[in-house]
Amino acid sequence: MELRIRPDGKCKLCAYEHRREFGGNRYGHGQLRLNATPRTVSGDLIIDGGYFVVGSGASRTLNVLGNVFVTAGTLDLSRSAGATGTLNVHKDFSATGGTITETNTGSGSIVFNGGITQTYSSGSLVSNTINFTVSNGTTLQMADQSTVVSGGGTFLLSAGATLGINATAGITTAGFASGNIQTTARNYTAARTIFITELPDQSAGNGLTQFTPANVTILNLGNTVSLSAPTTISGTLTIASGTLDANGQNCSVGGNWTNSGGTFAPGSNTVTFTKAAGTQTLNPEDRHLII
Repeated sequence: MELRIRPDGKCKLCAYEHRREFGGNRYGHGQLRLNATPRTVSGDLIIDGGYFVVGSGASRTLNVLGNVFVTAGTLDLSRSAGATGTLNVHKDFSATGGTITETNTGSGSIVFNGGITQTYSSGSLVSNTINFTVSNGTTLQMADQSTVVSGGGTFLLSAGATLGINATAGITTAGFASGNIQTTARNYTAARTIFITELPDQSAGNGLTQFTPANVTILNLGNTVSLSAPTTISGTLTIASGTLDANGQNCSVGGNWTNSGGTFAPGSNTVTFTKAAGTQTLNPEDRHLII
């Protein structure tokens, strides 16, 4: 079942199906509000106009088992004091127009929990407290270099989740208006990061160096990812393609070192293996490694 919000605030479903299966009500011209929780859309959610409210009157949850498309209109995740409107997304998220916001003292929560690779495309205005979470087992892949996850909330990369980035600035911490992630607060700890690009070289960014990621994979054939500060990785470092340039920085790795098709350019710097006990494996051809 697809749910499409039209410019007049009506949905594609007929009134009977709409109230029985979806549980929403229309309020005024061009506005549709969720009036029960949780509700599930088994197909895609498409907002190409109108005004759609998730958290109305209380905290509410909408599960979308397909893709989410926001091309025009407004997705208001919470318009009630203290309420949280949660949008669980199982497939791709394409917000290329319109507005995503919350309009009271509550917050909005967009959770990527499909357990697959989900692509994020940007272009909508994201305002106020909208929090983004990538759940365990899910990969959130940025669509291209210019993709930005923004807003006044927090971006959380959960333990066991993966972030695929391709911005030339890599990933940055709060206060830096660069890179794919530009929310007010950002947390990449204990998760996996993949650097993917087919165009210019990348900086790893201070988001990688100020947090301690679990695993890092370099996958950028023909291009280079450069460290920007001393870097600690608690898990595995994999250079699948392209070049990892130490760029004057040392690195410590708590897991295995795998060079399966790329290049490591250490300069005069070192990689230190820090696992307290057990075995760590490494590519014996790489130099400047300290155990």
